Amino acid sequence: MQISLRLKYWLYIGILITYCTTNVYAFQSKPLLPGSKTKIRIASEPDYPPYCFVDANGEPRGFSIDLIKEAAKAIGLELDIKIGVWNIIKRDLAEGKIDALPFVGRTPEREELYDFTFSYLSLHGAVFVRNGTTGINSINNLKNKAIAVMKGDNAEEFIRRQNVSEKIYTTNTFGEAFHRLAAGEFDAVITQRIMGINLLEEMKLSDNIIPLNIQLPEFRQDFCFAVTKGNKDLLLLLNEGLSIVIANNKYDEIHNKWFGPAIKEELSFNDIMKIILFTLIPLVIIMTISFVVFLKREIRKRTRSLKSEIAEHKKTVEHLHEQQLKLKQSEEIFRRLFEEHTAVKLLIDPVTLDIIDANNAASNFYGWPKEELKKMKISQINLLPHDKVISEIEKVSNNSKDHFEFQHLLADGSTRYVEVYSSNITIGEKEFIHSIVVDITSRKTAEKSISKNTERLNGLLKIYQYNSRNIQDFLDYSLNEAIKLTSSKIGYIYFYNEEKKEFILNSWSKEVMEECKVMEIQTCYELEKTGLWGEAVRQRKEIIVNDFSETNHLKKGYPEGHVHLKKYLTLPVFDGEEIIAVVGVANKESDYDNSDLLQLRLMMNGVWRIVKRKEAEEKIKTLIKAVEQNPISVVITNSNGEIEFVNPKFTEVTGYSYDEAVNQNMRIIKSGEQDEIFYKDLWNTILNGNNWSGVFQNKKKNGELFWESAIISPIKNESDEVTHFVAVKEDITLKVEQENELKKYREHLEALVETRTEELKLEIKKKEEVEKQLRVSLNKEKELNELKSRFITTASHEFRTPLTIILTYAELLQKFGKKYDDEKYNNLFTQITGSVGKITHLLEDVLIINRADANSIRFEPMAVDFKKFCLSFLDDMKKSYSGKHNIKLDYNCSENMFYLDLKQMFSILQNLISNAYKFSPQGGSINVDIKNDDNYLYISVKDDGIGIPEKDIPKIFDRFHRGENIETIEGTGLGLSVVKTYVESHRGKIEVESKIGIGTIVKIKIPKNFHKA
Repeated sequence: MQISLRLKYWLYIGILITYCTTNVYAFQSKPLLPGSKTKIRIASEPDYPPYCFVDANGEPRGFSIDLIKEAAKAIGLELDIKIGVWNIIKRDLAEGKIDALPFVGRTPEREELYDFTFSYLSLHGAVFVRNGTTGINSINNLKNKAIAVMKGDNAEEFIRRQNVSEKIYTTNTFGEAFHRLAAGEFDAVITQRIMGINLLEEMKLSDNIIPLNIQLPEFRQDFCFAVTKGNKDLLLLLNEGLSIVIANNKYDEIHNKWFGPAIKEELSFNDIMKIILFTLIPLVIIMTISFVVFLKREIRKRTRSLKSEIAEHKKTVEHLHEQQLKLKQSEEIFRRLFEEHTAVKLLIDPVTLDIIDANNAASNFYGWPKEELKKMKISQINLLPHDKVISEIEKVSNNSKDHFEFQHLLADGSTRYVEVYSSNITIGEKEFIHSIVVDITSRKTAEKSISKNTERLNGLLKIYQYNSRNIQDFLDYSLNEAIKLTSSKIGYIYFYNEEKKEFILNSWSKEVMEECKVMEIQTCYELEKTGLWGEAVRQRKEIIVNDFSETNHLKKGYPEGHVHLKKYLTLPVFDGEEIIAVVGVANKESDYDNSDLLQLRLMMNGVWRIVKRKEAEEKIKTLIKAVEQNPISVVITNSNGEIEFVNPKFTEVTGYSYDEAVNQNMRIIKSGEQDEIFYKDLWNTILNGNNWSGVFQNKKKNGELFWESAIISPIKNESDEVTHFVAVKEDITLKVEQENELKKYREHLEALVETRTEELKLEIKKKEEVEKQLRVSLNKEKELNELKSRFITTASHEFRTPLTIILTYAELLQKFGKKYDDEKYNNLFTQITGSVGKITHLLEDVLIINRADANSIRFEPMAVDFKKFCLSFLDDMKKSYSGKHNIKLDYNCSENMFYLDLKQMFSILQNLISNAYKFSPQGGSINVDIKNDDNYLYISVKDDGIGIPEKDIPKIFDRFHRGENIETIEGTGLGLSVVKTYVESHRGKIEVESKIGIGTIVKIKIPKNFHKA
């Protein structure tokens, strides 16, 4: 509401007269409230913004709340405010359970129940509907509409008095009414326009519900303070308080706070007339009569001598008047300079430390009204000890110091850093201190932030430069720097495993180990068993506790002898979305704040990037050592066959040193035993980007010939061009010599048989029997030798390829790793780890066969949701292979839970589906069919691959057996043998059906209830 200047002027006069009159009779009158009551009980609605509502802290707020607080303060009343639903608090006022309400619309119905102050606000009602509503253009269109209002509100009284609609619904609050309007339960809500708009914005419904441009002249409402009917004493006090608030500009301040400097509603003409009629006119009449009587009395006392005295002193008076006018103008200029200056200014008594005066800027800065500031001492604002404040004041008084930096207290309890410029000033004959106060909190905060950033950067620099023995030593050092950065006393670092949900202790600060008296120090904690310190993982955010002694339901107590914690800060360390560690510091002298949090987070993020790099470097070093110490020769050449790297085994076998071999062509070990066609085929294969494997007869440095089994693989760049070759070679000279000896021995036996004489014919049958048995034994021995040879050949082949990749990429990382970007670096590292995985898988298959021979395979069945397992497994398989294959799952089981060994079942499906992918290189369908009956679980895997020759099917489960049509396809011949072993451990059966060029189907039958036997 905007009160005109003219009206304000008359209000000021009326209020001044009222105040003076009240003071005249103050000592003769009795207290206005019974029993000298100075505290009254009022109530507020929870959601009638911006007039009366409850904030996030549960405290009453709003325009009317602030207004009644100021009115009560002006007349020396205290308020006890409770929160309640309008319909209830309205009834409480009528019954006298409370003394007053701050925001009540004046209606004929309510005048029978309450007494009202003069109106301080006039509002107009509005009709609110859902956005897009049509057909409501006037109040007459509401007749058959469902209208909602708050129960007991003046809106309800209005629509019932005016018979606006036949469908009237009431709610406890307007918030509820708007929610239900938005949900379509009502057609419209009628309430005060400003309140409705504010409430909709607060509820975030202003886009969905809008006020219509319909005039409701009968619903113009005057709002007042209301008291219980008959409580004239309180009504008189509240009218007086409201008048004072309007007169001293507090009303405008409160109004501007909630509505800004302008509002559409004006003070009504009726209100103006009431104020003039009941306040100003009687008071003017009284003062006029008093003034006339006073003048008559004074005139009688005056004598004619005054005329001559006036004449004599006329010039003096005029001169004094002129001087006083100049002085007044000067004082006004300096007063305005003081009052209106934007800088915070204080006038202080150096003896009593009283604040004599303060300008508007000081009131705005400190948060206390000026009059209240003038009742305070500077020591109540300055956070220095009292004696120190006196000492600083003395420095100003004796002109030894005029510039200071302090911390000052504000009215809301917060503190600010200030820069104070003080000087002595004499007023009359008394000395005062004039101080200009400048808020430098932002500067101090920035300086503190810069200091912390500098500390962190210095700490990171020291961490980067630290020559650690290993990662553990590096993290210990980093933890110590983190403790220094946050000014803490102790700290820790725990690694965190998200899969296992457990913490593993990595580092405790030295001070913790000195103070800790726990007898058995635990280094591994499960997340669910941790207390407050585990919240950093559970909440996935930082935790600050600045009073660890406070009760907290998240705590689980100290172990006996644990270090005592006072203040505590912990944060999780992320690698992408995964939490990999938790860092904590504790027992800082002052409170931890967001600056500590930010600096610690930034430092630990940098530390963990270094940790990851160091871990990668250590792994690469380990892989390089593996290549260096490998018992197989490894050679890397460029695309022309010129040697760039050889490992120690190569130098041992060939006799050439590293320096002698590097930069030479591979022809230096060429023996000439292989023809040009042999080498032409080799070069065509590898230059086309394919692997080549075969046997060489090469020549050592000393001219000695030797045999090598080799695999040569091309290395390509980003453009898919062959740039290098890596050869993994094994010296098989001894093996070849043994085979030659065996061949000579066989030829010798055949010669002996042929030279047998006729006289042995009688013993032929007997000898044939012996020879038959011998042949069986020899065949078995041969099969055993072939099996051994096949295993050695297969294993060496399967080991060479991944070892080749490991060596190649390890050498590339060693030579060029620092030049590669992260993507290429990680890609090479992934290739290395993938190759290690292939070797591991082969070793696992061999170990499984070995355990099967020793009857030591562990069979651990458990209840498994087989459908969920199959869906997840096949989803992973699809991601691992190219899109040429279409894998389908046909799950037709009557149940999902089966009792199976999950690890073995994973290996069964992995081998079968991997074979289906591998042996159908042209793509096609892979069908996985799973069903069951009362006794068995049936699994079949069918592909459209190359098929298995009929003669190979009986041997398909033999170890290391490979069909004649798959020589060019990688494999060990162990997969189906492992599958058969695991199927039999489930007491099941397996069979294979296949046709060349059509495909293969593998069928498995497992009893459902074998585990119950």
